[in-house]
Amino acid sequence: MLIVGVLCLCAAALCAVAAWRSLRSPRESGPRELAMRALVPTQCAAVVMLVAAGLVALAGGTSRLPVVLVCVLGAVGTVVAGIWQGGRYAVELAEASAPAGGCGSSCGGCSKICS
Repeated sequence: MLIVGVLCLCAAALCAVAAWRSLRSPRESGPRELAMRALVPTQCAAVVMLVAAGLVALAGGTSRLPVVLVCVLGAVGTVVAGIWQGGRYAVELAEASAPAGGCGSSCGGCSKICS
């Protein structure tokens, strides 16, 4: 369980560094950077869960393995849900910034009906 505990703590540290780097990006960025900033709260929640899993794994024997598994699976599920929501946010931003009608700003140059 020592190896599992150390791996959980290392994964928590990597997740914390990724969240910190996302927070340091400029606010006036593109949709990708804004989606990464939206992922920060779920990354912080995953850090807490992975630290808990690491500490439980370091504290006891194999009888605590179910608790470690629940913490790790919860952290992974939390990050996956955050990625999904961040992706949806980026798509909504991209669609909102796209020109209406798909023709650009010149409505006389295409045969589509602009709404």
